[in-house]
Amino acid sequence: MINAYASAATETRVDDIADLFAEDAELRDPYDGTPVTGRAAIREFFEAGAPMIDHLAVNGPVRVTGDAATAAAPMIAHVDMGGTKLEMDTVDVFFFDEGGRIAAMHAFYGPTNVRPKE
Repeated sequence: MINAYASAATETRVDDIADLFAEDAELRDPYDGTPVTGRAAIREFFEAGAPMIDHLAVNGPVRVTGDAATAAAPMIAHVDMGGTKLEMDTVDVFFFDEGGRIAAMHAFYGPTNVRPKE
């Protein structure tokens, strides 16, 4: 599921990203930003933001809870912010519903996790 999310974001497949989320899912990207609630709103969020993503990938071992309901994934993103190429390290925490869709995703990063991409 996390790799499918990363691949869809890298390839700017906004509908595929949205389909991974539950109808009433919550997205917090960044975590301390404004929450985005509902699949339609999450699709709009990625419609605006996904074109900036050149590459998104899991960047280390994913930690999954024993009940497989939650996973924390270290991620690396290469983004283009209006011609400025950046590299970002994040930890994305995924909460899954009983149907296996993403019920919530919280992305943890801040200014110290962003640097120019060389």
